[in-house]
Amino acid sequence: MSLSDEVFFVLSGGLKLLAVFQPANDRARFGILMVHPFGEEKKCAHRAFVETARALARHGVASLRFDLRGCGDSEGDFGEATVRSWIEDVRAAWGVLRERLPDAPLGLLGLRLGATLASRACRDVGPVRALVMWQPIVEGRAEISGELRRLLVQEMVSRGRAGRRRDEIQSRLERGEGTVALDGYPLTPAMYRDICAMRLSDDVPAWPACAGIVQFGRSSPRIEAFAREARCRLGIVALPPIWVRSDFIPGPSAGDLLAREAVLPFLDAE
Repeated sequence: MSLSDEVFFVLSGGLKLLAVFQPANDRARFGILMVHPFGEEKKCAHRAFVETARALARHGVASLRFDLRGCGDSEGDFGEATVRSWIEDVRAAWGVLRERLPDAPLGLLGLRLGATLASRACRDVGPVRALVMWQPIVEGRAEISGELRRLLVQEMVSRGRAGRRRDEIQSRLERGEGTVALDGYPLTPAMYRDICAMRLSDDVPAWPACAGIVQFGRSSPRIEAFAREARCRLGIVALPPIWVRSDFIPGPSAGDLLAREAVLPFLDAE
């Protein structure tokens, strides 16, 4: 943590959410609220968020990063969180950022599920001058199905077989029965239904004029097709998927790359 980082709590729904404000090195010309991804991806992407925030500060952009309820060092039970409650958290953090930067334009930056939450939050906060989505989840149902497939592959590798089928798991969750642990995080039936219902295309009418998607390493056909349909800017940054392993971000140089190529171009576009 740098000397200029300010750590405090944001109140949301009676819960305290850990937040870190990174002021710009000089007068802030822009402010960014950073929304982290789901579960274990948050841990892996933590350093990327920190290094990006510090790099943005050198370019005159202040930022606020925070832990959603039930995540990291924030209060709340992960298993009781919903998409609606997480959007409430985004709205609360946005209000704090606006208080810190009353005269600066503000934008949202999110990674993976955090990008999709940021997209959804455009309906509830404002005015939003920029929306930057890093590898967003375009279709929630397809994403969660892929995560369950990965879970079963892990079981096969560790045990020599998978003791259950993906369609059986999905059917039980749809019926509201039990939970599934994804990397140790409980996927409840309520969260499963919430994520399955998320579609990035539903939010496009609420997007600001400056909206864009950034991919990592190589282009995803699903995201590429969506970007064409939504007519939003699409970029690729030459880094591996930062939500998979934390050591994919070697240090400040990677944060500067992310700031220069995966954030600033979307803030400056008009």
